[in-house]
Order: sequence, then C-alpha cells, then structure tokens
Amino acid sequence: MARAIKKREFGGAPPIDFLDLSYFMPLMTAAALKESAAFPISYGGPLKMLATLAQPLGSLARRQTFERFVKVLMVNEYEATGARPEKYAGWVTRQYDARRYNYIVIGPPLGSLVYLSSILDAPFLPLNYAVACRRKAINPDDIKEHLDTGRKLADYYLNNNPDIQVTQEYDPVHQRLRIKNGSILRCRFQKLPKTYRTFIKRHLAENGTIMFIESRIGWRQYKVKDNFFFQIGTPGGIPDDEYIRGSKRLELFRQRFLQDKAVYRLPLPNELQPESKFGVTPSIRNDTLAAAYSMKRNICQLFTNDIYQINKLVSRLFLLCARREGLRPSYCYVQSGQFLSPYWCMQTLTVPIWVPSPCYPALQYVDEFLKSYPFEIEEVLLSFEPSIEEAPDFIMLKRWKETIGADTKIRYIGMNPSRYPADFNAFFKYWPELSKWAKRRRRPMDMRITTDNFIDEAQNCGIHFQITENNKR
Repeated sequence: MARAIKKREFGGAPPIDFLDLSYFMPLMTAAALKESAAFPISYGGPLKMLATLAQPLGSLARRQTFERFVKVLMVNEYEATGARPEKYAGWVTRQYDARRYNYIVIGPPLGSLVYLSSILDAPFLPLNYAVACRRKAINPDDIKEHLDTGRKLADYYLNNNPDIQVTQEYDPVHQRLRIKNGSILRCRFQKLPKTYRTFIKRHLAENGTIMFIESRIGWRQYKVKDNFFFQIGTPGGIPDDEYIRGSKRLELFRQRFLQDKAVYRLPLPNELQPESKFGVTPSIRNDTLAAAYSMKRNICQLFTNDIYQINKLVSRLFLLCARREGLRPSYCYVQSGQFLSPYWCMQTLTVPIWVPSPCYPALQYVDEFLKSYPFEIEEVLLSFEPSIEEAPDFIMLKRWKETIGADTKIRYIGMNPSRYPADFNAFFKYWPELSKWAKRRRRPMDMRITTDNFIDEAQNCGIHFQITENNKR
C-alpha cells in the first residue's frame, strides 16, 4: 500500500467510514445508556458555514460542497490499512461503561437496534463496519473501474485479516457523490472478535443473555473471489435487479448528471447473498453460538427477513413500559439513516421509527403503524437524511403529509421542506433542533424488560426466535 507522510488522528476511532451506521450506532447507544444529552459527534464550524452559504446557490454549488464534505471524512489509502477488525471491536467496547449488563445486543448496524439496545439497557456490538477510502475522482457509472480501484484495498484486508468477508458497496444513486471520490468497502466478521468475547465475559451477568439479531435480507452480489463480493445498490426503494437490468427512472436520473445510458453489470457470476450492511453471514452466527456455549452465557437468536419488523418490536416494548406506568405516548419520531436519537426518545415518551431512507416501503410501514397505533398521536416528527443527488426513490413530503393525515401535526427536525431532499444542512441541524424540542417535553419512564416480555412481543411481531440456556449446564 502507498505510504502517506502522516496519519491523521480520529479522536480514538479507527479509520472507518464516519458517515456509516457502524460508526454512529455504538456512539449513540453508549450516550443513551449513560443518559447523556450531548451529541457524540462534532462537525467543524467552517464546514457548517460553507454548507449554509452553498445551500441557496443551486444544485451545482450544493453538490460541490457536499463532495468536499465527504472527501474530508474519507481516509486515504495508507490510513485505511489501520481499519483492522480487532481495532474496531476494541473501539466499540470502549464506548460503554465497565459495569454488568443483563443483556448485550449483537447484530448488523440496523438503525432500529439502537432503540432496542436502549430499551434493554444493553451495549450494541455491530457485526460489520465500513471503510471509505479516498482516491482520485472517477465516473460514478463506470462499474468496472470502481471494481478495479477497490480490489487492491480488499485484497489487503483479506490477506491480513482471514476472519472477515469484504463487500465493495457500489451505489451509483444514493451514494453517487461519495463513490465518485472514494471506494466504500464493508468488512464483515466471520468470527466473533476476541475483544467482543472478552467484553461479554467481563460485563454480561452470569444469568444474562446475548441478544443475537439476524436480519435475513438477501441481495444479489457479484462474487469477485472467495470472501470478496461486489454489491450494486443498497436497500431502500430500488430493488437489486433494477440496477442490473436497468429502468426508465434510473436512466432519467443519470441524464440529470449528463451521463449516457449505463448498465450496472459485470462479467462475473452473481448470486443471492446476505445483504452487505444489514445481512448476517452464517459463519458469524455459528461462531457466536459456539462462543455463548463456551462462556456459559444464554443466547437468544432473533431472525426476520423484514428489517421493519424490528421497528415493530421496539414500539411494542416501548408501549409495554408506558402502559405499566399508565402513560400514553403521543409523539412519534420518524427518522432515516444516521439521524438517530435513542436518548431523547427514551426521555420524552416518543416512539421511534427508523427507516433506511424515505422510500415507498418506509412510507408503507409508517402508514400501517399509524393506522394500528392504539393511542392518539399529537405530533409526528420527521427527520430524513438528505439526498444531494435527489434519488428517484425518495418519496416527496407531500405524500408523507397525506399519509400521516391532515389532523396530525408534523414537525420537521433539521429539515427545510422547501429544499428537501437536498438540504445539506440537515446533517448539522437535526440534533440541536431535536434537543430544543425534547427539553420542553421531558418525561422519562422506567424501562424494565424481562426476557419473557421480549419473547412475547417478538412472537406478536412475527419474528422468529430461539433461546439456548447455556448457564444451566
């Protein structure tokens, strides 16, 4: 690998993708468990000012500013070599207080698991992490060149870390401006890191339970070689086969960037694999079960092929705690991407709904949730991660307002409705605006959940489970 003059420091974090949920979720979960209202991530003042100035100047200025933003947060090739599995696992475990826990949640970086961990008072240990490695700009639609530039770093990771699988994430729609300037590679554990094992031994109570969450969501991927896959697109409103076969809306989307018709295919075998970010490899499941057995710790496996089912479980557990205190939560916070807030939701009787993006499946889920909600909703908070590229599967706010209903108040958190979905400032505004709203509505409740409660509600949600009681053998 090329050698840089100097490696930057990242506040103790390994050189991973700082816009990925694998970075945000441990920080947000740890802050919620410590009951800290401080936002655990800091953005520089000059960058915020530049984003504010660029916002009214049109799409070209916004794109150029956003590209600068994402390039600053990417690591260079030399720095990327430091993104080792054990280093990441050590950073994750250091976020949590050194005390005993009744539960520890292990799973993919699925945003709703932040809330599940907070309800259970449990640390969250992600099963994968991403690395965003900066390089010279290339055409976002040139799929072959993207594979060629990502292969070198993938080979380095696989040669030096035999217990991982690498997937190069190539999303020419939602991550268009990011992949133009860098390669995004996801490292997926095939064995439970030693640091995770040590943390469980020391901090999970002897009669405690490992909650292993498995989302069995599949996605077509090209197999480059053993343990190296190439994935086109990410879960949202565009299915995997649409990228490979093409469609009218993708063609119209590319024309906005003055690109000719492109077909996202490679001359390689493609096969259905666990989705890169939200899926789970069978090997890590088996290794975690074996680790729980050797440590004599109980383990509860939850598995579903619908990522929105975890939201349903979170809301049912939330309402269970509220009803126990005679409370009726009347606020709902619908957020996408990294706009998480477990602390404020737990402090304000606000039911959280996390979605990967504001796409049609997300709209459908929110519609079903609101129609079946047992109490009156006083206010719905919306906070959607921006799409500077203006992705074609993002549902416009008019549809969201129609779905939520004219009689329900809607509050936009961090969003300027007139500039949606390209309001870059949402990254900087969502937490201050949410904090201001929440501080006036503090009403914490006692979150006491037993394993029986958990299993009962999982069954009610149609989530499959299996419990292995290792502490009794």
